[in-house]
Amino acid sequence: MDNYQFKKVLLIGIDGAPIELIEKWRDKLPNIGKLMKLYGPLESIIPPLTPAAWTSMFTGTNPGRHNIFDFFKNNGYKKEIVNRLDLKEKTIWDYLDEKKLRSILLNVPYTYPVKPLNGILVSGTPANISFDDLTYPKPVKKILLSEVPNYKIGVDWQNINNNDDEFLKDLYNVTEDLTNASIMFMKEEWNFFAIVFEDLDRILHFHWRFMDKDHRFHKIDLKKTEKYEKSIEDYFRFLDFCIGKIVENVGKDTLVIIASDHGFGPIEKQVRINNYLEKWGFLKKSGKEKSNWMAKSIPFFYKLGFYKLFKSLPEGLKNVFRKRVVEEEKLPEIDWNETKAWFDSLSCQSIRINLKSREELGIVKKSEYNKLLDSLINKLMGIKDNGKNVVRKVWKASEVYYGDYLKNAPDLILEMEEGYTAQKGFSSNNIEDSKEDRTFKSGDHKRQGFFAISGEGIGENRINANIYDIAPTVLKNFGITPDLDGKSII
Repeated sequence: MDNYQFKKVLLIGIDGAPIELIEKWRDKLPNIGKLMKLYGPLESIIPPLTPAAWTSMFTGTNPGRHNIFDFFKNNGYKKEIVNRLDLKEKTIWDYLDEKKLRSILLNVPYTYPVKPLNGILVSGTPANISFDDLTYPKPVKKILLSEVPNYKIGVDWQNINNNDDEFLKDLYNVTEDLTNASIMFMKEEWNFFAIVFEDLDRILHFHWRFMDKDHRFHKIDLKKTEKYEKSIEDYFRFLDFCIGKIVENVGKDTLVIIASDHGFGPIEKQVRINNYLEKWGFLKKSGKEKSNWMAKSIPFFYKLGFYKLFKSLPEGLKNVFRKRVVEEEKLPEIDWNETKAWFDSLSCQSIRINLKSREELGIVKKSEYNKLLDSLINKLMGIKDNGKNVVRKVWKASEVYYGDYLKNAPDLILEMEEGYTAQKGFSSNNIEDSKEDRTFKSGDHKRQGFFAISGEGIGENRINANIYDIAPTVLKNFGITPDLDGKSII
């Protein structure tokens, strides 16, 4: 270990942290500011979404290699939740295990279900604190809850849609508990320590409009805007305080890295891509609308306190609810025998082709595939909103992904102009206000995130880096140089 540049590496992940806000508020974020020795924008993947981006960061590979493209994977025309079992590449801690180096992971996305490692693991998304196999080793859960009794994975989503005050209270509590858990586990022996604060993403999605005076939703409710105008800044300052408390526990033998999986920016309108696909003749409805009553009823269930009841249900019954909720609400009304393409995923901003030999009721021949993609791209690039383009670029899967699992990628990925997102389902309007349930969604992911690296001998500089560069940076410190898609930043 004496040959390593640093004996330890601490990686603090902040979901969605945009460099623009960090630089704007640098003087108000003294702890993050101190860590900004070597720092700059961190380019995320296309599209910049949580599961694929964090996995790309921790493997140093693109989704075509690691096989996680979205929150969901396709099973016929239905969807299943993605988890660690879908991961096909080694992670940072897998490489360190082989060198008998010890890792501690807290709230790292897509480490569930857990697998043994040389160290300690408290899983992150898509785990839930009610699961028995949340931790490795298993007794760690009891130790964690004895010291941090209210620890949980992420904020309660019902508050986001129904009660801003409760949402903020919950947000601060979750952040404080994760901080306290981190400090507790840092007393253990470790070489690599990773913590991910996921919930900055939530406040940026739903409170952006209060902060952004140029946002078209800024003045919709002036009373709320005045009350929450500084909610994002205040939370950033609290998160900075928490990071300061964590970093106090490391010495000069530690390399400290902060990294976000993507950035953020304003969103005002959503574009119903399926409306256009139907209009252009690529998609046909069946006329038999079969609504997913469970998914539609989630806001109502939340108000009744169903989330707390859900935690106490037997695991088998929980799985029934999970599978039903993730099914796309409107897909059953599509006539697959007459449909060539459909908008498949809000999170992945993607279109899927109803390809023969791949889809159960596929009608598009392989010989027609490339011509169909080109036709769709041409049509999509022509969508206008009051004369303004709404689609910046449409990517073919092979343009953004490569590797053995390219076959599992969506066929087309839409990169929207700032202020727009592509939306699932159908609507009476092609373009409408951006909402999630009945709540305005005023911020959304951008590719430019943030990174900062500090440690003994690290010089000050602002440079550009890629999300694939984080894993090689950590591994190179320990003398490990596998064939990855990125390169070491230092």
